[in-house]
Amino acid sequence: MTSGATVRKYALGCTASAMQRRGVMKLLLVALLVTAACVTESDPDDAVAQEIESSPAFGDGDNFPPEEELARLVLQYCGMTRDGVTTYKGLTGTYQRLGLTGSTEPVRLKLLATQDNPDARGTFTGTYRTANGSTAPYAGRFAAIPDNPAIGAAFVLDTNSDGENDKLYFVLAIRRSFGQVRGLCLAGAEHPFLMSRTYF
Repeated sequence: MTSGATVRKYALGCTASAMQRRGVMKLLLVALLVTAACVTESDPDDAVAQEIESSPAFGDGDNFPPEEELARLVLQYCGMTRDGVTTYKGLTGTYQRLGLTGSTEPVRLKLLATQDNPDARGTFTGTYRTANGSTAPYAGRFAAIPDNPAIGAAFVLDTNSDGENDKLYFVLAIRRSFGQVRGLCLAGAEHPFLMSRTYF
């Protein structure tokens, strides 16, 4: 049989350890409340803006979606399939952009190729969309390379003939018919766009 003193001593010990646990729990609760008060939730609009600013543009080649999605975008915006660019034979001609034009992107290009198989180079004249939405003329030299394992197919414009390439557009697809290029699907800043051969 246990004495009353032993029971009281055991009960006091349990009460003391229970009180210690309650004290620790209170301290943890206070610490959590203080931490929660110090942390502010970020504004979702700021997070989206930061993500857009940190994301490279579609047309720079580093931000292309996976191949399946890219093929879907090329079909949607250019009406073409991605089947490779092996030559630019028959590139000389006038091309008109179809659809909405992004800022600093070409609206119309007249290409005169001095070489077109498989690489292309020559001179161009045309118009482009300015930042304020109007069109402005420009001219200079162009060059294009077919599919390349390192970067893919690309089309560059030297808009002031200083020997430096000022504009780079990745060629996502090409449409050929009767020995001529009928259309170029180029990577724009936000999505692909079609430059289609025109006869006027």
